Amino acid sequence: MRIALVVFTLVLAVSCNKKQALAAPNIIIINVDDMGWKDVGFMGSEYYETPNIDYLSSLGMVFTNGYASASNCAPSRACLMTGQWTPRHGIYTVSPSTRGNSEDRKLIPIKNTHTLSPKHKTLPQVLSENGYVTCHAGKWHLSDNPLEYGFDVNIAGGHNGLPRSYYPPYKNVKIEKGNSQYLTDLVMENALKFVDTVQKPFYLNYSPYAVHVLSWR
Repeated sequence: MRIALVVFTLVLAVSCNKKQALAAPNIIIINVDDMGWKDVGFMGSEYYETPNIDYLSSLGMVFTNGYASASNCAPSRACLMTGQWTPRHGIYTVSPSTRGNSEDRKLIPIKNTHTLSPKHKTLPQVLSENGYVTCHAGKWHLSDNPLEYGFDVNIAGGHNGLPRSYYPPYKNVKIEKGNSQYLTDLVMENALKFVDTVQKPFYLNYSPYAVHVLSWR
């Protein structure tokens, strides 16, 4: 009876450990800017070759009826980070809302903010509170510093929405030098370094500046 109890205890302990391990999977979100829904192979592209993304899609679930919470970058990122619609966080468009030719404008410009308020609870904050190490890599576009919104590591994220150059000097993108020169490769290099060295369950918010156009200002 005592032996059976010990065996049962060991089995229970192993079972609990497995449940704990399964309860905290590593999370990677890939957020690509200005990419059309049919710009990847698994969605029917015959022009762009995306073998790695195609492979990832074959391992999981593809949602064919999903849609972005906003039509451009900053508000959709704010919605993703907060789980809220634009009227909640106030980022309706890429600031300012009055940009462009007023004669072509069909709607009265709405009052818009370009910085996510710290009062909003974010996805990385929730994950951090539950034992995750959190890392942002690439385009942030919601504030000057992602570290103030729950991220433990920031790779090249800032308020700028697009780089002035994809080659050094990057001018408006702060990132440590590495083996790579091309900005997209350098962000990925640092992101992989984070993944390879982190010792706890992690959340990586990978958001490359590509394929967004350059800033000429």
